[in-house]
Amino acid sequence: MVSLQWKTSAELNNDYFEVQWSKDALNYEAIGTVSGNGTTLVGADYSFDHYDAAATNYYRLKQVDFDGTTDYSKTITISINTEQNSELEVFPNPFSTELALSLYSGHSDNARIEIWNLQGSLVYETTASLIEGQQTIQIRDLDQLQSGRYIVRLTSGHLKKSATIQKH
Repeated sequence: MVSLQWKTSAELNNDYFEVQWSKDALNYEAIGTVSGNGTTLVGADYSFDHYDAAATNYYRLKQVDFDGTTDYSKTITISINTEQNSELEVFPNPFSTELALSLYSGHSDNARIEIWNLQGSLVYETTASLIEGQQTIQIRDLDQLQSGRYIVRLTSGHLKKSATIQKH
């Protein structure tokens, strides 16, 4: 995930910001909007989270006024963590029947996903295909697990990640 943050010192007829993203700094696509504050002499802080980022990302803002006038920010480049220092993010946590695993992989590969109870027993396993870059893997049909704490592990030929999870 890439968390973008910016601020204004004052605003004049600011309707909204369109967040634009590119993998190649040439072809941009709109990935979201953030409402502006109209006209104000007081600045504001803004943020936007991009969950499907690539290894290298190019971002810019398209600021749109109420009358349709637009202005573009400078382009910034953000590179995501390598797989060695990236975390396995699991959500929602606590969960009830399904989980999402968000991670960065430096390679395309097959992965094994396991869920272990705290007594050391394997209670769930599946496989997933990893792609190079940031990704989210959905795990469904976890309603058979009892309430409590578990360890989710994801392993592949080049990656080992784990996280503690809680079932409602």
